[in-house]
Amino acid sequence: SLPKNEFYEYESIQVSCNAKNTGNVFIEDADVCFENNCEKIDLGISQSKNVVFDIDKSIGFRENAVTLRNELVSKAFYLDFKVNDMPKIEIESLEFPVDVGYNDNFTISFTLAKKSQSNPKNAEVVFSQNGIEKRWAISELQENRKFVLDFIGKQLKYGKNNYKINVNYFDGLKKQYNVYREFSIGLANVTLFQRLLLWLNNFEDISLQTIAVMLFVVGIIFIALIGWL
Repeated sequence: SLPKNEFYEYESIQVSCNAKNTGNVFIEDADVCFENNCEKIDLGISQSKNVVFDIDKSIGFRENAVTLRNELVSKAFYLDFKVNDMPKIEIESLEFPVDVGYNDNFTISFTLAKKSQSNPKNAEVVFSQNGIEKRWAISELQENRKFVLDFIGKQLKYGKNNYKINVNYFDGLKKQYNVYREFSIGLANVTLFQRLLLWLNNFEDISLQTIAVMLFVVGIIFIALIGWL
């Protein structure tokens, strides 16, 4: 018997073999074997013994026999089971421009490559650009999946822009795995007016109340400066 018929290579799984002598002859020096491991036992009449074997962690579907043999008897019992490797995702074929201009349209593309026989499950892909995130959920990655994202230079900040692709995923036992890639794209050849527009973009997510307070503070500083002059 097996505790289950499908498991991962990192699990400690054993085959439990129970042999009982139901005949009327003493069984001596019988070899109980599973895969490449054997153990000798003696079985008196109506006697039972249990033998336990560790399973070889070779990946894939398996059909292996537990055998009991000596000069008088030969018995075999077949077990079907599957050993899964640990799921593995790699971020491959990452393509992006090193530098872009303010009005340039550009593309970032990458591929989630399935590098294991077992399927990664409940994957969450997080694409971060200067702290702004895009997210995708994949219930089960059965094959490679390509992502192509379109951008324009005016969405960036002047200078170096940092990006990160982070992928969290699980196996069937809810064990978590992670892979990530980081890179940067520069926004170059920007005019003074374009820099001002980029600076104003920083205020898009600020509330009107905050903007009003900032304008009030600037106004006080300006009045104080005029009075000093």
